Amino acid sequence: RGSRRASGLLLEPKVLISLLRGDLDWITLKALEKERDRRYSSPAELAQDLERYLDNLPVLARPATFRYRLRKYVRRHRLAVSLGVSAMALALAFAVTQAVQLRRITRERDRADRITAFMTNIFKVSDPSESRGNSVTAREILDKSSAQIETELGQDDQTRSQMLQVMAQTYANLGLYSRAHDLAQRALDIRQSTLGPNDVTTLESMGQMGLILYREGRDRDAEKLLRQAIDNDKRRLGPDNAITLDAEDTLANVEDREGNSSEAERLAREVIPIKSRKYGPEDPRTLRSINNLASALRMSSRFAEAEQMFRQLLAIQKRVLGPTHPMTLAAMHDLANTLQDAGRNNEAESMYRETLSLSQRILGPDHPDTAGTMITLANDIRGDDRRHAEAEALYRKALQIELKVAGPENHNTTRAEEGLANLLSTEKQYPEAERLLREVLSVRQRLLGSDHTDTLITQYNLSEVLLHEDRLEDSEKLARETLKSQTRVLGPEDPDTLASMTLLAHILYAENHPQQAEELARKAYTEQLRILGPLHPDTHMSLLYLGLSLARTHRYDEAARLYNETLAKIAAAKDGDTQYVWYNFACIAAVAGRSEDALDHLDRAVAAGFTEVGSLRTNSDLKSLHRNPRFLADVKAAQKTLDSQVSPP
Repeated sequence: RGSRRASGLLLEPKVLISLLRGDLDWITLKALEKERDRRYSSPAELAQDLERYLDNLPVLARPATFRYRLRKYVRRHRLAVSLGVSAMALALAFAVTQAVQLRRITRERDRADRITAFMTNIFKVSDPSESRGNSVTAREILDKSSAQIETELGQDDQTRSQMLQVMAQTYANLGLYSRAHDLAQRALDIRQSTLGPNDVTTLESMGQMGLILYREGRDRDAEKLLRQAIDNDKRRLGPDNAITLDAEDTLANVEDREGNSSEAERLAREVIPIKSRKYGPEDPRTLRSINNLASALRMSSRFAEAEQMFRQLLAIQKRVLGPTHPMTLAAMHDLANTLQDAGRNNEAESMYRETLSLSQRILGPDHPDTAGTMITLANDIRGDDRRHAEAEALYRKALQIELKVAGPENHNTTRAEEGLANLLSTEKQYPEAERLLREVLSVRQRLLGSDHTDTLITQYNLSEVLLHEDRLEDSEKLARETLKSQTRVLGPEDPDTLASMTLLAHILYAENHPQQAEELARKAYTEQLRILGPLHPDTHMSLLYLGLSLARTHRYDEAARLYNETLAKIAAAKDGDTQYVWYNFACIAAVAGRSEDALDHLDRAVAAGFTEVGSLRTNSDLKSLHRNPRFLADVKAAQKTLDSQVSPP
C-alpha cells in the first residue's frame, strides 16, 4: 500500500521513506506517547507542529539543538544563505590571496633589503687604515663583495646564487676567468641542489659555466656541459628561448676552435634567422651569431666570404654599438686574423695595431683581449728579421698579463708561450723553444685532448724545432703522427693538414729522400695553390720543397717552370712580395748546380728588398756560392739595406 501511495506521489519509495524520517518520526512518537503529559495536549497542538514542519520551522516534538535550528534556517532561506556563503567564500579567498601576496611582497622586500645592505656594505671601509681616498679599485670592491656573499647571504639560496652569478659575469667581463669559474660553479651547484637540473635559473647557470669554460680554453669540458644544457633548454624552454640560443652560440665558438668548422657553421646558420626574427637583424645578440658564422667560414679557409661578412658586420657594429665597443674590437681582431690567414700580412698588421691601441685604452692594458691582440700582432710580424725584438717584447708582455690574470693553463697563456717558442726557434734558440713547446703540449694534451687543433699545431711546431736540432727521426715520427691526426680530424684539404704535409716533405728532403719529399710537396702545393692562392706563404713553402726535390733529382727545368709561373701570377696580381720567391728560386738553382742562375735570382731577391743576411750566410743550399764575389756582394748589399731600414713602429 505504501508503494502505491509513493507511486501516486511520483516518488520512489526509498525517497519517500527518507522524507518521512526526522521531524515526522519525532511528531509521530510524541503523539503515541503513553504518558499524557508527554503527548500533545490537544489536536490543535499536533496540527500546529505539523504546520511548523511544513513551514521548515523547528518542530516542538524534538530537541532544538543549534545544528537542527541552523539546518531549518538554511532550508527556509536557501537563496539568501547561498549568496551569503558565496560572499564569505570570496572574502576568504581574497583574504588568503592577500596574505600570500603580502608574504611574497615581504619576502621580496626582505631580499631587496638584504641585497641593498650587502651592496652598501661592500663600499664601506670600516678600518681607517684601509681608507685611501679614491684609490680603492673596482677589482678590490669586487673581491671584497664576492668573499662576503656566503657570510651575509648564506641563508637565502635564491639571492646568494643570483649574486654569485652576477659576480661571476663581472669577473668574466674583466677577463678574470679563474675567479669567474669558482663563483659560477657555486651558483650552479646551489641551483641544481635546491631547484633541480631543469629549473630556468639552473639552465641559465649551465650556459654561463659553459661560456667561462670556453674562455678558459677547456673546450672538452665546455662542449660536454653545453650539449647537456642545450638538450635541457630545448625540452624545458624551447628552441627559440634566449637561454637556448646563447648556449648554442657558445657551442659554435667551441666547435670552431676545435676545428669542427662545419658544425660551427651549422649552429650559426640555425640560430641567426631565429635571432633576426626575435630581436632584429642588428641587435647585438644577432650580431654575435653572425660573427660566429664568419669565424666558421674563416676556419674552413673560405677567406673571401669570411672577409666580406666581417667587413659588413664591422660596419654595422660601428654604427649601432660604436667604434670602441668590445664587440666591435672583437670583430676588428677577427677580420685581422682573416687577412693574416689569407697571407695579407701588411693589412693584418695595420688592423692589429689599431685594435691593440683601442683595446689598451678601452679594456685596459692587462685585459686578456688586449694580450690576445698582442699575441696575434707578434705572430704577424715575427717573420721579418727587423721585427724580432718587437715581436719578442709583445709575446713576453702578453705572457706576463696572462699568467697574472688567467694562470698558466689558460688558452691565451699557452698561445703566448707557443708564439714566443716559435720566435726563439727562428732565432735558432732551439733548446729554449723546445722546452716551452713541450710545456704547452703537456697542458693542451691534458686539457684539450690529443686531437684538438691547438694540440696538433703545437706538435707541428715541436716537430719543426726537432728538425732544426737535426733530430730527424724524432721529428719525422711526430710529423707523421700530426699529419695522420689532422687528416682525420680536419680533413685532407685543411690548411693545417697541408702545412704538416709540407713539413714532412721538408724532413724527408733533409733525410735525403727526395722522391718521397717531392710526392708530398707536390700534393700540398697543388691544394694550397687552389685553396690559398699563389701569394700565400704556405704555398711558397710547398713550392720550395717541391723545387728542391726536383733539383735534387736532376729536374731543374720543371722547377724553374713552376717558379716562373708563380712569379707571373704575382706580377699579374700586382700584390705580394717577390723577394722570398726569388730567394727560394736561388736555393733551388744552387742545389741543381746552376750557379749563374742562382746568383741572378739572388740579385733579384736583394733588389726586391731581401735583407735576411743570416739566412744567406747559413743556408746549406747556398753553400756552393759562399766564395763567389757576386754572392758576397749580395750579402753586403742586403746588410746595407738592413742597416738603412728603420723598424716599423
